[in-house]
Amino acid sequence: MAKVKKTSAAGSPLKARNGVDPKQEEPAPAETGVARLPPMYQSVQALSANKHAGLRLSPSNGYANAAKMASIIISAPEFPAAARDYPVVFSDHETEAMAYVVTGYADGMNIYVDNKGAWRKETYIPAYVRRYPFIFLQSDGGNRLTLAIDQNGGWISESSGTLLYEADGTPSTTTKNGLAFCRAYKNELDRTRTLVRQIVDSGITIGRRAEITLPGGKKATIAGFRIVDEKKLAALPDATFLEMRKSGALTLVYCHLMSMLTWKNMLA
Repeated sequence: MAKVKKTSAAGSPLKARNGVDPKQEEPAPAETGVARLPPMYQSVQALSANKHAGLRLSPSNGYANAAKMASIIISAPEFPAAARDYPVVFSDHETEAMAYVVTGYADGMNIYVDNKGAWRKETYIPAYVRRYPFIFLQSDGGNRLTLAIDQNGGWISESSGTLLYEADGTPSTTTKNGLAFCRAYKNELDRTRTLVRQIVDSGITIGRRAEITLPGGKKATIAGFRIVDEKKLAALPDATFLEMRKSGALTLVYCHLMSMLTWKNMLA
Protein backbone atom coordinates (compact mmCIF):
# COMPACT_ATOMS: atom_id res chain seq x y z
CA MET A 1 0.00 0.00 0.00
CA ALA A 2 2.70 2.46 0.89
CA LYS A 3 6.26 2.84 -0.24
CA VAL A 4 8.70 3.63 2.51
CA LYS A 5 11.99 5.40 1.98
CA LYS A 6 14.17 5.51 5.05
CA THR A 7 16.97 8.07 4.88
CA SER A 8 19.85 8.41 7.30
CA ALA A 9 21.33 11.70 8.36
CA ALA A 10 23.93 11.16 5.67
CA GLY A 11 21.14 10.87 3.11
CA SER A 12 21.43 7.27 1.87
CA PRO A 13 17.97 5.99 0.86
CA LEU A 14 16.68 2.46 1.42
CA LYS A 15 13.49 1.72 -0.49
CA ALA A 16 10.90 -0.82 0.62
CA ARG A 17 7.20 -1.54 0.23
CA ASN A 18 4.76 -1.55 3.13
CA GLY A 19 1.22 -2.66 3.66
CA VAL A 20 -1.36 -5.10 2.44
CA ASP A 21 -2.33 -5.51 -1.19
CA PRO A 22 -6.14 -5.10 -1.16
CA LYS A 23 -6.51 -7.87 -3.75
CA GLN A 24 -4.64 -10.29 -1.50
CA GLU A 25 -6.67 -9.68 1.64
CA GLU A 26 -8.24 -13.11 1.23
CA PRO A 27 -6.26 -16.12 -0.05
CA ALA A 28 -7.10 -18.21 -3.09
CA PRO A 29 -8.90 -21.54 -2.65
CA ALA A 30 -6.71 -24.17 -1.03
CA GLU A 31 -7.39 -26.67 -3.83
CA THR A 32 -5.86 -24.34 -6.45
CA GLY A 33 -2.83 -23.47 -4.35
CA VAL A 34 -2.06 -20.26 -2.47
CA ALA A 35 0.47 -18.09 -4.27
CA ARG A 36 0.62 -15.55 -1.47
CA LEU A 37 -1.05 -15.51 1.91
CA PRO A 38 -2.16 -12.32 3.65
CA PRO A 39 0.09 -10.90 6.38
CA MET A 40 0.05 -12.82 9.69
CA TYR A 41 -0.94 -16.10 8.01
CA GLN A 42 1.61 -18.87 7.45
CA SER A 43 -0.32 -22.02 6.51
CA VAL A 44 -4.08 -21.83 5.91
CA GLN A 45 -6.22 -24.97 5.87
CA ALA A 46 -10.00 -25.33 5.63
CA LEU A 47 -11.50 -26.40 8.94
CA SER A 48 -13.13 -29.83 9.21
CA ALA A 49 -14.06 -32.18 12.04
CA ASN A 50 -12.06 -34.98 10.39
CA LYS A 51 -8.79 -33.04 10.29
CA HIS A 52 -9.09 -30.82 13.33
CA ALA A 53 -10.87 -32.89 15.97
CA GLY A 54 -8.99 -32.63 19.25
CA LEU A 55 -7.15 -29.46 18.31
CA ARG A 56 -7.46 -26.38 20.48
CA LEU A 57 -7.12 -22.62 20.02
CA SER A 58 -4.46 -21.18 22.31
CA PRO A 59 -3.26 -17.62 21.57
CA SER A 60 0.09 -18.22 23.23
CA ASN A 61 2.13 -15.63 21.33
CA GLY A 62 -0.30 -12.72 21.56
CA TYR A 63 -0.05 -10.44 18.52
CA ALA A 64 3.50 -11.38 17.55
CA ASN A 65 2.28 -12.46 14.09
CA ALA A 66 1.31 -8.84 13.37
CA ALA A 67 4.68 -7.40 14.44
CA LYS A 68 5.83 -6.87 10.84
CA MET A 69 2.70 -5.17 9.52
CA ALA A 70 3.46 -1.52 8.81
CA SER A 71 -0.14 -0.88 7.73
CA ILE A 72 -3.37 -2.76 8.32
CA ILE A 73 -6.59 -2.75 6.32
CA ILE A 74 -9.71 -1.51 8.18
CA SER A 75 -13.44 -1.45 7.52
CA ALA A 76 -15.92 1.41 7.84
CA PRO A 77 -17.20 0.65 11.39
CA GLU A 78 -13.61 0.81 12.65
CA PHE A 79 -12.93 4.37 11.51
CA PRO A 80 -14.10 6.24 14.66
CA ALA A 81 -12.06 4.06 17.06
CA ALA A 82 -9.03 3.71 14.78
CA ALA A 83 -8.86 7.46 14.08
CA ARG A 84 -8.05 8.15 17.74
CA ASP A 85 -4.85 6.08 17.63
CA TYR A 86 -3.58 5.81 14.04
CA PRO A 87 -3.33 7.80 10.84
CA VAL A 88 -6.12 6.45 8.62
CA VAL A 89 -5.21 6.70 4.94
CA PHE A 90 -6.49 5.50 1.58
CA SER A 91 -4.54 3.20 -0.71
CA ASP A 92 -2.95 4.64 -3.81
CA HIS A 93 -4.21 1.78 -5.98
CA GLU A 94 -5.36 2.14 -9.57
CA THR A 95 -8.05 -0.52 -9.59
CA GLU A 96 -9.22 -0.85 -5.99
CA ALA A 97 -9.34 1.73 -3.22
CA MET A 98 -9.28 0.71 0.43
CA ALA A 99 -8.52 2.19 3.84
CA TYR A 100 -5.62 1.41 6.16
CA VAL A 101 -4.17 2.43 9.49
CA VAL A 102 -0.45 3.22 9.45
CA THR A 103 1.29 1.17 12.15
CA GLY A 104 4.96 1.63 11.29
CA TYR A 105 7.41 3.93 9.53
CA ALA A 106 9.59 1.22 7.96
CA ASP A 107 8.94 -1.94 6.02
CA GLY A 108 8.36 -4.92 8.31
CA MET A 109 7.76 -2.78 11.40
CA ASN A 110 4.67 -2.46 13.59
CA ILE A 111 5.51 -0.09 16.41
CA TYR A 112 2.29 -0.99 18.25
CA VAL A 113 3.48 -4.56 19.00
CA ASP A 114 6.31 -5.08 21.50
CA ASN A 115 8.90 -7.86 21.52
CA LYS A 116 6.62 -10.00 23.69
CA GLY A 117 3.72 -9.82 21.24
CA ALA A 118 1.67 -7.39 23.34
CA TRP A 119 -0.30 -4.62 21.60
CA ARG A 120 0.21 -1.09 22.89
CA LYS A 121 -2.06 -0.55 25.88
CA GLU A 122 -5.29 1.44 25.48
CA THR A 123 -4.91 1.37 21.69
CA TYR A 124 -7.53 0.08 19.27
CA ILE A 125 -6.69 -3.31 17.72
CA PRO A 126 -7.90 -3.62 14.09
CA ALA A 127 -10.46 -6.31 13.28
CA TYR A 128 -8.05 -7.81 10.74
CA VAL A 129 -5.76 -8.70 13.64
CA ARG A 130 -8.53 -9.78 16.00
CA ARG A 131 -9.89 -12.16 13.35
CA TYR A 132 -6.69 -14.21 13.44
CA PRO A 133 -6.18 -17.20 13.18
CA PHE A 134 -9.48 -17.62 11.33
CA ILE A 135 -9.99 -16.58 7.70
CA PHE A 136 -12.24 -17.36 4.74
CA LEU A 137 -11.05 -19.31 1.73
CA GLN A 138 -12.73 -18.37 -1.54
CA SER A 139 -13.81 -20.61 -4.40
CA ASP A 140 -16.25 -20.51 -7.33
CA GLY A 141 -15.05 -17.05 -8.25
CA GLY A 142 -15.42 -15.83 -4.70
CA ASN A 143 -19.04 -16.96 -4.37
CA ARG A 144 -18.26 -19.82 -2.01
CA LEU A 145 -16.57 -19.16 1.33
CA THR A 146 -15.05 -21.78 3.61
CA LEU A 147 -13.84 -21.12 7.14
CA ALA A 148 -10.13 -21.85 7.50
CA ILE A 149 -7.43 -21.49 10.14
CA ASP A 150 -3.70 -20.87 10.30
CA GLN A 151 -2.21 -23.98 11.87
CA ASN A 152 1.42 -22.85 11.91
CA GLY A 153 1.13 -19.47 13.62
CA GLY A 154 1.58 -20.72 17.17
CA TRP A 155 -2.08 -20.57 18.12
CA ILE A 156 -3.13 -24.20 17.57
CA SER A 157 -2.39 -26.76 20.28
CA GLU A 158 -3.27 -30.33 21.15
CA SER A 159 -3.00 -29.79 24.90
CA SER A 160 -4.21 -26.32 25.91
CA GLY A 161 -6.86 -23.81 24.91
CA THR A 162 -10.45 -24.15 23.71
CA LEU A 163 -11.51 -27.00 21.44
CA LEU A 164 -12.30 -26.30 17.78
CA TYR A 165 -14.78 -29.21 17.64
CA GLU A 166 -16.88 -30.94 20.26
CA ALA A 167 -16.61 -34.67 20.89
CA ASP A 168 -19.58 -35.33 18.58
CA GLY A 169 -17.88 -33.50 15.69
CA THR A 170 -19.97 -30.32 15.83
CA PRO A 171 -18.21 -26.93 15.73
CA SER A 172 -17.40 -25.56 19.16
CA THR A 173 -18.45 -22.14 20.40
CA THR A 174 -14.93 -20.94 19.53
CA THR A 175 -15.29 -22.04 15.90
CA LYS A 176 -18.83 -20.67 15.64
CA ASN A 177 -17.64 -17.31 16.94
CA GLY A 178 -14.77 -17.36 14.42
CA LEU A 179 -17.23 -18.03 11.58
CA ALA A 180 -19.55 -15.23 12.70
CA PHE A 181 -16.64 -12.79 13.00
CA CYS A 182 -15.26 -13.65 9.56
CA ARG A 183 -18.69 -13.34 7.95
CA ALA A 184 -19.38 -9.93 9.52
CA TYR A 185 -15.87 -8.75 8.74
CA LYS A 186 -16.08 -9.69 5.07
CA ASN A 187 -19.48 -7.99 4.70
CA GLU A 188 -18.09 -4.79 6.22
CA LEU A 189 -15.01 -4.87 3.98
CA ASP A 190 -17.21 -5.23 0.90
CA ARG A 191 -19.25 -2.21 2.00
CA THR A 192 -16.10 -0.24 2.80
CA ARG A 193 -14.67 -0.81 -0.67
CA THR A 194 -17.80 0.78 -2.12
CA LEU A 195 -17.60 3.78 0.22
CA VAL A 196 -13.89 4.38 -0.31
CA ARG A 197 -14.35 4.12 -4.07
CA GLN A 198 -17.04 6.80 -3.78
CA ILE A 199 -14.60 9.02 -1.86
CA VAL A 200 -11.80 8.55 -4.39
CA ASP A 201 -14.07 8.96 -7.41
CA SER A 202 -15.36 12.25 -6.00
CA GLY A 203 -11.93 13.74 -6.72
CA ILE A 204 -11.22 14.97 -3.19
CA THR A 205 -8.17 12.79 -2.47
CA ILE A 206 -4.55 13.57 -3.29
CA GLY A 207 -1.32 11.59 -3.11
CA ARG A 208 0.70 12.39 -0.03
CA ARG A 209 3.82 11.43 1.90
CA ALA A 210 4.68 11.80 5.57
CA GLU A 211 8.22 12.54 6.77
CA ILE A 212 9.08 11.54 10.31
CA THR A 213 12.23 12.67 12.12
CA LEU A 214 13.47 9.85 14.33
CA PRO A 215 15.63 10.10 17.44
CA GLY A 216 19.21 10.78 16.40
CA GLY A 217 18.21 12.80 13.35
CA LYS A 218 17.32 9.97 10.99
CA LYS A 219 14.27 10.45 8.82
CA ALA A 220 11.65 8.04 7.52
CA THR A 221 9.36 8.91 4.64
CA ILE A 222 6.07 7.06 4.28
CA ALA A 223 4.62 7.45 0.79
CA GLY A 224 2.23 5.83 -1.65
CA PHE A 225 -1.05 6.70 0.08
CA ARG A 226 -3.85 9.21 -0.42
CA ILE A 227 -5.54 11.67 1.91
CA VAL A 228 -8.52 13.99 1.59
CA ASP A 229 -7.73 17.55 0.53
CA GLU A 230 -9.91 19.84 2.66
CA LYS A 231 -10.09 22.50 -0.05
CA LYS A 232 -11.37 19.94 -2.56
CA LEU A 233 -13.86 18.70 0.04
CA ALA A 234 -15.18 22.23 0.63
CA ALA A 235 -15.57 22.71 -3.12
CA LEU A 236 -17.66 19.57 -3.66
CA PRO A 237 -20.92 20.14 -5.55
CA ASP A 238 -23.92 20.07 -3.23
CA ALA A 239 -25.36 16.99 -4.96
CA THR A 240 -22.15 15.00 -4.51
CA PHE A 241 -21.84 16.11 -0.87
CA LEU A 242 -25.41 14.97 -0.20
CA GLU A 243 -24.79 11.59 -1.86
CA MET A 244 -21.73 11.02 0.30
CA ARG A 245 -23.62 12.01 3.42
CA LYS A 246 -26.45 9.59 2.68
CA SER A 247 -24.14 6.67 1.87
CA GLY A 248 -21.99 7.12 4.98
CA ALA A 249 -18.86 8.02 3.02
CA LEU A 250 -18.78 11.49 4.57
CA THR A 251 -18.46 9.98 8.06
CA LEU A 252 -15.34 8.14 6.89
CA VAL A 253 -13.94 11.39 5.49
CA TYR A 254 -14.35 13.23 8.78
CA CYS A 255 -12.81 10.38 10.79
CA HIS A 256 -9.90 10.27 8.35
CA LEU A 257 -9.29 14.02 8.71
CA MET A 258 -9.36 13.74 12.50
CA SER A 259 -6.81 10.91 12.34
CA MET A 260 -4.24 13.17 10.69
CA LEU A 261 -3.48 14.46 14.19
CA THR A 262 -2.09 11.06 15.20
CA TRP A 263 1.09 10.97 13.11
CA LYS A 264 2.95 11.84 16.32
CA ASN A 265 2.03 8.38 17.62
CA MET A 266 4.65 6.95 15.26
CA LEU A 267 7.22 8.21 17.78
CA ALA A 268 5.44 7.16 20.97
